[in-house]
Amino acid sequence: MTLVLSAPGSKSQTQRALVLGALADSPTTIAGGLDCDDSRRLRTALRAMGTTIADSDAREAPTTNNQQPKTSSWSVVPAPLHSPSAPLDCGNAGTTIRFCAAFSLLLDGPLTLDGDEHMRRRPIGGLAAALGSLGIDVRWDGTAGRPPLTLRRMRAAGTEVEVEAESSSQFASALLLVAPRLPGGLALRLRGAAVSLPYLDLTVQALRAFGARVDVDGPLYRVAPGPLRGARF
Repeated sequence: MTLVLSAPGSKSQTQRALVLGALADSPTTIAGGLDCDDSRRLRTALRAMGTTIADSDAREAPTTNNQQPKTSSWSVVPAPLHSPSAPLDCGNAGTTIRFCAAFSLLLDGPLTLDGDEHMRRRPIGGLAAALGSLGIDVRWDGTAGRPPLTLRRMRAAGTEVEVEAESSSQFASALLLVAPRLPGGLALRLRGAAVSLPYLDLTVQALRAFGARVDVDGPLYRVAPGPLRGARF
């Protein structure tokens, strides 16, 4: 008897694919994504900003014992983004709150982000500072540097930013993921000794899979403006 085990999908890749699918110009299918709290929170947040995400089932290729393990699959259909009608509850999902914060660069109205008691102790000040330099008004609704916070775009986004990279690579990833949709793209420079560089590599790989043009030169990342194409990811 052959025992077949299916490895779960990557949370990091799932989150990036969901964001890029929401920002693409055509539908995306995500096959084998990880259905965890982070991805559920992000799917809920993206739906609140206008994206349609439908759950379906997909099957992998037949295995050696002729069984077909069933895996989850999501169809992501982008639509014009709009500000959510209520604060987004991100629970304790760090990728969700940080990736969603960067959406403030694309929205015409306010974006309020909150989470549970653990999230309210997690830092987001480095990302908020970078967003502020790009034209976002940041209002702390509790402790400065920690959620909850409200973000509102005051002008067209700038084209250059420096972001603190010593506490989390997610700050930079959040900005890179929305960069193709900014009017002038983005030149992003990491400040400090970057942690978790492999996660930034994942971000660059995901961007390129959706058709983005990304150049990396040490701590400098350049993302050209332009459309993202839907993909099977």
